[in-house]
Amino acid sequence: HTDGAARGNPGDAGIGVVIKWNNAVRRYKKYLGVATNNRAEYEALLFALIKARGLIASKRLEIKKIICYSDSELMVRQLNRIYKVKNAELEKLFIAVWNVSQKLPKVEYRHIVREENKDADKLANEAIDARVRV
Repeated sequence: HTDGAARGNPGDAGIGVVIKWNNAVRRYKKYLGVATNNRAEYEALLFALIKARGLIASKRLEIKKIICYSDSELMVRQLNRIYKVKNAELEKLFIAVWNVSQKLPKVEYRHIVREENKDADKLANEAIDARVRV
């Protein structure tokens, strides 16, 4: 589960990531500085995929598929090739996500409603509140 938050658009932004596999859970949050909400959403997903790649390598997990859940309909539809990416900044992030995903098992992107993404949303807002940088 990933979420990006921006207070103001653009404004102070943060990301929240919850990675689950088997019975394990990892939670991450990071303050981005000033960014748009859409950029924060992509940054959250990119962060999650990079972390997942590291977890798979370090724990030697045998993963056949990664399902990415986000409440960003725009991002999910862009990654599923329903919408075109028209913004230059988001295009760079789209390409970065695509490149990382090519080094992973099959990756699926699924849109969920905000209520189903509360943990990641909470982390993103905590990162903004604390200005946490990693």
